[in-house]
Parts: sequence; structure tokens; C-alpha cells
Amino acid sequence: MRVTNQMMINSSIANIQANKSQINTMDTQLSTQKKINKPSDDPIIAIRALRLRSSLDQVTQYVGKIYLMHHHGLVLHMMHLTRAMI
Repeated sequence: MRVTNQMMINSSIANIQANKSQINTMDTQLSTQKKINKPSDDPIIAIRALRLRSSLDQVTQYVGKIYLMHHHGLVLHMMHLTRAMI
């Protein structure tokens, strides 16, 4: 099969466009400092990120409740000590 100049030009243009697309993707990742900017970038990682975010929210809520319970217990303890000293 004969390779024409037009075929080489078309191939070169396609390669340049593909490289430009990769550069744009990497530039976006670099500027946002995020590997994925939309779920379609990497659906598996997007699902993992959503699960981790949900787990983090649950742990944060749990720790917050424990802190409030502990703080409330200390306040009650201090009130009892204050009353006992009076």
C-alpha cells in the first residue's frame, strides 16, 4: 500500500491533537491539584472518593457527638463538685 503525503499529514495532525488533549488534561489536574475533576474522568476513583467522603462525614459526626457527651459530663461533674464544696 502506498503512503501518501496527505496520509502522513493527517496522521501527524491526529497525533498532535491527541497530545494536546493529554496536555490539557494534565494542565487541569495540575492547576486544580485534583486527579479527577468530574466523575467521568475516572468513575472507579470517583466512587471510591464518594464512599470515603461519606465515611469521613460519619466519623466526624461520631467524634463530635463523643466530644459533646464528654464535655457535658465534665460540666455536670464540675457542677457537682462546686455544689459539694459549698
